[in-house]
Amino acid sequence: MSKCDELRKLLLEWGEDNYLPLKKKIAYLENENYRLRMQNLRIKERNERLSMITKKRREEANHENR
Repeated sequence: MSKCDELRKLLLEWGEDNYLPLKKKIAYLENENYRLRMQNLRIKERNERLSMITKKRREEANHENR
């Protein structure tokens, strides 16, 4: 076996053991990151709506107390 073939074999073994699992893990983490960002956005929008409702009710209560 030539040095080139031996090196190619070792690189392929290394890639299967190390590179491909890491690549899959990165893809999983990117998907999870996207999912959490979208969830965070929905929560932020809901909090803004609830803040507006609370603000409106406080203004109404203050107006009634005058």
